Amino acid sequence: MVEVVGIGTCALDIVFKTLKTSVKDVLLASNFMLSAGGIVGNTLSGLARLGVNVGYIGKLGDDVWARKLLAAFLRDGVNFSKIQLSKGDKTEAVAVAVDERGERSFIVFLGVILKLKPEDIDLGYVKSASYLITDGIPLETTLHVVKEVKKFGVKVFFSPAAPPSLYEEVLEGSKQDFMELLTLSDVFSTNHLIALAIANCPSINEAIKELRKLNQSAHMALTMGEKGCVICYNDVVEEVAAFKVDVVDTTGAGDAFNAGLLYGLLRNLSFRESAIIGNALAAIKCTKLGARSGLPDLPQLKDFLRSRGFEVLANIL
Repeated sequence: MVEVVGIGTCALDIVFKTLKTSVKDVLLASNFMLSAGGIVGNTLSGLARLGVNVGYIGKLGDDVWARKLLAAFLRDGVNFSKIQLSKGDKTEAVAVAVDERGERSFIVFLGVILKLKPEDIDLGYVKSASYLITDGIPLETTLHVVKEVKKFGVKVFFSPAAPPSLYEEVLEGSKQDFMELLTLSDVFSTNHLIALAIANCPSINEAIKELRKLNQSAHMALTMGEKGCVICYNDVVEEVAAFKVDVVDTTGAGDAFNAGLLYGLLRNLSFRESAIIGNALAAIKCTKLGARSGLPDLPQLKDFLRSRGFEVLANIL
């Protein structure tokens, strides 16, 4: 039985490891790779490698990029039977430039994903899951699905790809729909910069207060890169430290965090314990180039946790 269904971005990433040296307007690279990517696609693959039964619902172009993404899902064990291939349309693609510190910048082509409509979604399939994970792309369709499946007890994990303004300007969504999706979420996870933009606040503490006004019941996690994350649940707000590693590429670190966080919740761990697992997955991922190359399987995750002093947590996974 499927535990998690995902609706949202699934892209083919072209990742370049760039050099400090450039020649006029040319940015030089020391390495590159093609990698499956996308917020939802990455998170589902991370969960599947840990042994979770997951499925993706979406629309891809009928092109070579789509076939590479399907092959990646097949290797990881993600059910892709609900994917539609759209003739004449193109699959989402992202060019990623990763600098010597592992930080990155993007060029994004969204492709056919914005054409996903409510009638394309098998609601029965989503209703059978414990969680729906989404980045809210496309927003109107996602909101429609969320409203329907919440009636059947499906929990919603929302990890937005951008602040509301970008959904309005580029992603064919409205701020009103974005905020409604946030209020309907059971788990809200994003990076601290997006959180600050949503709340229109200068500090994390103020942003959390504003976000709590929008959704008092949701468990929230705001990632902060090498500083770890801030989590909020019930009336508790606390920081969870990151694991130090030699960083190669931070692309997909937030998605890996989401996979670990959701894995812990599915296994009935506390929100703090789940966030520790999220930080562990993000750290392991950052040691390799590409969004999914470093995603661990369950034995690798357990070994990492034990090596960092979390023997008890590793033993209960």
